[in-house]
Amino acid sequence: MNASKTYIITGLAVAVSLTPSAHAISGCTNAWLNGQFGMQISGSSAPAVAGSVGGIPVPTRMASDAASSGPASRAPVVGIARLNLDGDGNLSGYSAISLNGVWLQGNVSGSYAVNQDCSATFTITDASGNAEHFGGTIVGQGDSALMMQTDAGTGVSGTLKRVRGFCQTSDVFGSFGLQYSGSVLAQADGGYSSVGIASLDGQGNITTAESRYSAGSYSQMSSAGTVVINSDCTASITLASNGASPTSMNFLALVSFDQKQLVFIQSDAGTATNGSLIAQ
Repeated sequence: MNASKTYIITGLAVAVSLTPSAHAISGCTNAWLNGQFGMQISGSSAPAVAGSVGGIPVPTRMASDAASSGPASRAPVVGIARLNLDGDGNLSGYSAISLNGVWLQGNVSGSYAVNQDCSATFTITDASGNAEHFGGTIVGQGDSALMMQTDAGTGVSGTLKRVRGFCQTSDVFGSFGLQYSGSVLAQADGGYSSVGIASLDGQGNITTAESRYSAGSYSQMSSAGTVVINSDCTASITLASNGASPTSMNFLALVSFDQKQLVFIQSDAGTATNGSLIAQ
């Protein structure tokens, strides 16, 4: 073999050795999920079939009304929860959802199991004693997980992200990218979405410049309002816009561990909206 061929073969060997291998992460345990986490979910549920969604029992009247429309009748749902995972497979906290435009909230408890391949299962027991089941995949070295509720009729999925254990309003300030989308359920063309920039002053005030698509048309508008961040790192956001409906919006949010992101759902009756604020 001449020298040039030797160089070519050697070069190929080095290239192959530097190519990243595609393999599943392993070695995960319950200890990977240890601390305070926020769960944000969305989807479309069948209230006549689902006993509980996102940690909240389906109201009896809602289930009955849905059953009269047929078991397959669907309802939009968005939800958010703050959970404490102890690293030993136990969880506790509280959850809030908007199911078919009805705001519901309550305490939850339960357990979780992280498998060696970094898949995970969660069992969440709501205030009525119903057990809900979720499957998930851990990402971000235990800082996040992708989750889906697996019970019949539920149809929701989302993310679990590490959040801070203690917060105050002055912790979150600066310029943030804003995105949300959803619908006003009573309107025939109630879908809307918005992208923009939000400015938080760290003293409880927020202003936004938004590009919004609502009621079938596009517009640009500004909004102003307040942000109240509670000690448990939940937050309430109120925005009043200068134009298209809805003119006033209220949100329940969670502050991320690095204080650079807030995930939220709209808490107004008759809506199903979620979104996020991400630091620029």
